[in-house]
Amino acid sequence: MLSQQATLGSAPLDLMEDAVHWLRRMPAGVHLGFLFGTVPFLLALLWFWSDMSRGAFADRRCGTSAGWVGVLYLWMKSWHAVYCAELRSRMAAEPSVPWSVRRWFAILVVQVGLQPWGLILFPLSFVPLLLPMPWTFALFRNIDVLADENQGRVGATFRAAFHEAKRWPGQNHGLVGLLLVAATVVLINVAIVLATLPSLVKMLTGLDSDFTLSTSAMIFNSTYLLAVGAVTYLVLAPFVLAIYTRRTFEGTALQTGADLRARLRQMTPDHVAPLSKFLLAFIVFMSWNEIAPPTHGAEISGVAAIKKDGPSPAVTTLDRAIQDVLERPDFTWRERRQLSPVNDLDLADDPGARWWQRLSRWFERQLKALGTTLEAPFQALGRQVSAFLKWLFGPAPPTPTPNEGPVQVDWLTGLKLLLYAASAAGVVVLIGYALRLWKRRQPKAIGLAKPTLAPAIPDLSAENLSAAALPDEGWLSLARELAANGDFRLAVRAVYLGELAHLAQREFVRLATAKSNREYQRELNRRAQTLPQVRAAFAATVLTFDRIWYGHHTATAETLALAEAYFADVRGTT
Repeated sequence: MLSQQATLGSAPLDLMEDAVHWLRRMPAGVHLGFLFGTVPFLLALLWFWSDMSRGAFADRRCGTSAGWVGVLYLWMKSWHAVYCAELRSRMAAEPSVPWSVRRWFAILVVQVGLQPWGLILFPLSFVPLLLPMPWTFALFRNIDVLADENQGRVGATFRAAFHEAKRWPGQNHGLVGLLLVAATVVLINVAIVLATLPSLVKMLTGLDSDFTLSTSAMIFNSTYLLAVGAVTYLVLAPFVLAIYTRRTFEGTALQTGADLRARLRQMTPDHVAPLSKFLLAFIVFMSWNEIAPPTHGAEISGVAAIKKDGPSPAVTTLDRAIQDVLERPDFTWRERRQLSPVNDLDLADDPGARWWQRLSRWFERQLKALGTTLEAPFQALGRQVSAFLKWLFGPAPPTPTPNEGPVQVDWLTGLKLLLYAASAAGVVVLIGYALRLWKRRQPKAIGLAKPTLAPAIPDLSAENLSAAALPDEGWLSLARELAANGDFRLAVRAVYLGELAHLAQREFVRLATAKSNREYQRELNRRAQTLPQVRAAFAATVLTFDRIWYGHHTATAETLALAEAYFADVRGTT
């Protein structure tokens, strides 16, 4: 396994999982440093693109703006090198070296000397059937990883990055393929989120914008597409840097042993104590075997004793144990199979065989008999299926010889297959429609019908009463019953709850016991912007109800009639 890993490298998926593990272990300050270096460049790139696309005087500031974008690109790549250096120090289990201006300037020199070439070579690597692209991609990612290793020496950094890019090409190509799939998935998700974000803001706040007026114009805008790419890069860049940092660390560790030193540094006293005890016991055992004196006539060698007296019972037991071990599948899988004239299944009747051997042979006999019994029915079934397929599609057309001219296309078989598929689909639709009608049929009443329980009348004096307790017609009927009994205050509340139930049924509001009347009013204003009559009628109902329920106004028949009129306006409009 170790030799295979040294020759081929770790599996791409294992390397990606390992990178995620190290990203989770990184402190928040390191991730903030990555954002501090990357976000300014992406914002400047978006501003430069939009300004050059639509600016009236873009030609006057094109050179200066492009220069600043280039400076911020080198700034970003320098912080990427810092990010990779912190990752390498934690992979090596080494303490983080404090950063100085000289160390950061050495990284900047390397990135300025090498990374601008990536803007030229990487697009060119796509031209010849994508073949050099994985090596080019790995080369410039390795420059990010190794920029802090050679103290500002551009040539040494390039040679080391080029050497690591050539290592394990199969692993590198697998990584690039998986990263392309991951980038595609992230790109699609980011595009969907950015496209639906303006509509979500409008849904929550009711504010219109240029993006909600024309979604198609926003999607096919070049600045929007560049923003999708920028967000995708911001999401995937730490993951890619962690992958190639781990890959470079594993490659250099083959010569330096950095991974072994990292594991030794990570060993705690809980790991060291059992290991030291085992080593001490092993040394004492080996020393005792060396210094133990011979006893009981040990001057006679073991071979001579066996030849003279024959094998002892202990030796016989040891030989039998060794033979049992050698007969295990772990040791016999490479041995040549020995054919025996005696059937293996007959060993089940051998009185010298063990019980588990006899039981296994019995199961083998039963399985063989079952297979022999089922062989004929399955063959018959296969013949029937083959005959049915021949009847359905007709005999297969003969294969033309080279002298018979071009191959003839059997259009009749394709047409028959299409007709059979359409017929099968029609049968499925008819069966589904019949099942739907059967479920909807009314069951016949047999005997006496079970009495239905009337819905419980809610307590209108309870403060936590929800409008979902009754439908709108139920609240209106309850209000009329209370008015007939002279309780106009509860009747007005019943009308208000019925109006809420009606609006909730039309999905203008969502009922919740924790919401206040003003919250319901604000929610209705957001969702019913095109229905001013509904908003005005509900606002009047809220005002009337608050004055009676929470204020000192007295409820009368005229007040109840006014609330019912507002309720009628809401129902008539919605």
